[in-house]
Amino acid sequence: MGNPRIRGVESLLHHLPALAKRYAPLGTCVVFVADLDGQDGRAGAGDRRAAFADRLAALPADVRAKTLVILAVQELEVWALWGSRAQIPDPWSLVRAERDPKERYFEPLLTDGDRMSLGRGRIRLVRLNLASGWQSLRDGCPELRDAEDEIKSRLG
Repeated sequence: MGNPRIRGVESLLHHLPALAKRYAPLGTCVVFVADLDGQDGRAGAGDRRAAFADRLAALPADVRAKTLVILAVQELEVWALWGSRAQIPDPWSLVRAERDPKERYFEPLLTDGDRMSLGRGRIRLVRLNLASGWQSLRDGCPELRDAEDEIKSRLG
């Protein structure tokens, strides 16, 4: 298989079985993270949760037991916004419900330096998040809380 260059969620879906089989024997838990991007199965939208669940269900039991998929509500950039929410005029519930949060909320917070840096502002904004502690971030983004709980349960 080599080292596939994952570009987008469809690429991750395609490569997930091989990657999970490759890395599950090396540790306690293999975590994959992707954007839901409004594909939650409602209102005729695609259903990424179901697509990932199908991929996971097809894995051998020992690999499946070590594989976790975390799907960000909308886009991963929403997680990076939590620490900067005071600069966002809308309530957090609207930010999380927005179909295009990267364009509407994330990009306006970027500096010229962010646009030229590795991570394009994500690193700086995530650091702001973590300055308030993990507890704060997991409270603002329930899917991270759920992932933490799942990992803890797997670790015993």
